[in-house]
Amino acid sequence: MHSRRPLCRPCLDWSERRPHLAGALGAAICTHALDRGWVRRRAGTRALEITPAGRIGFRQAFGVAEAAG
Repeated sequence: MHSRRPLCRPCLDWSERRPHLAGALGAAICTHALDRGWVRRRAGTRALEITPAGRIGFRQAFGVAEAAG
């Protein structure tokens, strides 16, 4: 299936003014993380929060730890 969405690009979030990964790759990682319970949506917002399982999953799968902030 062909998508008009780019594979991967940087994006600056308009509300938080923080960069994130956009495009098909960013969407796939987000879907993967939601499906596995690594992140959950904050009620009433667009925000996601990393779960305890996500801290482990992101570290094991991608070698990254949650940034302080």
